[in-house]
Amino acid sequence: PATTPPTASPPPAPTTVNTTSLTPTSPPVTVSASDLQQQIIDLVNQERAAAGLGPVTVNAKLVQAAQIHADDMARLDQMNHTLQGVPQPTLQSRADFVGYQFAALGENIAYNYRDAAAVMEAWMASPGHRANILYPGFTEIGVAVAWNAYGEPYYCQVFGAPAS
Repeated sequence: PATTPPTASPPPAPTTVNTTSLTPTSPPVTVSASDLQQQIIDLVNQERAAAGLGPVTVNAKLVQAAQIHADDMARLDQMNHTLQGVPQPTLQSRADFVGYQFAALGENIAYNYRDAAAVMEAWMASPGHRANILYPGFTEIGVAVAWNAYGEPYYCQVFGAPAS
């Protein structure tokens, strides 16, 4: 996950870079992007509740920022937090582009997990990704998924704490 330095001075957000990917061992499940996004949001909020945290709520601008990145990763068939040669190469540039005013920002990405449960299990098993999901300062989320030419999904979660 990547975290952009906050523009104000809230509590420090978690910082780590990049993710790993696994190839699923079973065929993908056919599900719509919107269903998959909602399943991931529900699983995020279940994990937060289990940790005694409040839920994150969907923010349309964060969804748009996540979709831009998922689409770019799928089109380029490249998983990275920063993509070269695209109009919005960084998390902060995507947030700025969609007009999201933030105090803190974080991102989790993944590639080629067969369903929402599998990608969430992987994120929760990774300390950096888990830190973003369970960061108490994040109150909003945007989730997106896009498929490359081979039908492999690219996932993007963007977490935010809005500027006051």
